[in-house]
Amino acid sequence: MFIIYCVGKLDLFIAVMGILGGGGLTAAVIAAVALVINSSEVAKYTWALEQDPNDEYDKRHLEEAKTNCTLSRKVLRISILFSICGVVALFTPSSRTLAAMYLIPQITANEQVQQLPTKAMKVLDGKLDEWLEGFDKE
Repeated sequence: MFIIYCVGKLDLFIAVMGILGGGGLTAAVIAAVALVINSSEVAKYTWALEQDPNDEYDKRHLEEAKTNCTLSRKVLRISILFSICGVVALFTPSSRTLAAMYLIPQITANEQVQQLPTKAMKVLDGKLDEWLEGFDKE
């Protein structure tokens, strides 16, 4: 019974994973751009400090740029994990597909279900004979 409940909730899981994946992909692009910008800032202030090692303005901004780089890397890593959620959602079958994959083999393997066509044919044959007898009398 729990499997049927989980199959019913599978579409919700796919939707949530898809939303997380889309948001993660967007955040990954933004974080990558921010990382490139912050890395260039680090390079710029490092170069400026090589020219004048006592410049407090460059020292302060270099530390700020390094902090921003670290933050951008963390956001990029987390957003890549969320993007993986989107890939998982992409390859997860819907609840209908999963139900078909799970239930159809069980139904076709059931002996009672296999006997139904034979019984149905006997009933249909009997009904047709009755109708044809009534048709012949007219």
